[in-house]
Amino acid sequence: MPITPRSLRRRWGSTLTALVLAGLSPLATARTEYLFDVSYNDRPIGSHRFTVIREGEQEQVRSEADFEVKVLFMSVFRYRHVANERSASGCLTNLESETDDNGTPFAVGIESMGEALRVTQRQPKAEETTLPVACATTFSYWDLERLQRDALVNAQNGKLTPTRLTDLGATSLDGEEARHYRLEPAGMDPITLWYGDDDQRWLALETRRGDGVLRYRLQDSGVGR
Repeated sequence: MPITPRSLRRRWGSTLTALVLAGLSPLATARTEYLFDVSYNDRPIGSHRFTVIREGEQEQVRSEADFEVKVLFMSVFRYRHVANERSASGCLTNLESETDDNGTPFAVGIESMGEALRVTQRQPKAEETTLPVACATTFSYWDLERLQRDALVNAQNGKLTPTRLTDLGATSLDGEEARHYRLEPAGMDPITLWYGDDDQRWLALETRRGDGVLRYRLQDSGVGR
């Protein structure tokens, strides 16, 4: 049978239909929000919200923190932080963050260059450095698997920090079955983390800061908002 333009169109049409039916359709977008109440020595000081948007292997995360510690109605410490990061297949590709750490400003940009990350710090002083790591991740508390890596990127200052994660076993948190872990970043106090035992949903965080204890407790976790 001779091949004609009409028969080619018919064959290509059938092929494309089969591909679509096989699942080659736009990827679904999943959006999850974590809103944490933050306390210092059991006194409320603010909140920290994480918005995670996933589409296939692509991920966008926005982090927004606002803390204020008061003594006798006087503000003695203020912290504000906003970061926007992008990852692909669990590897950081881009990050922009701005922080006011009790009056000290930080502004950092990170961009993947394939086999390394270029870190551009604009505040508190202008400098550019290179992190020789092809697949890095931040302190991605919402993704327990990533925290198992040997080093994590600090979104505030752009530095790569050696870390170690230890499974502390099963426990309970406010009556909910959970599993807790200890994250040990080099040069920092250990961080204890709690996750849902069945779904690994991030529930809480605790660490020492100065003379007190900083705690995160999940207020709300919304999916698809």
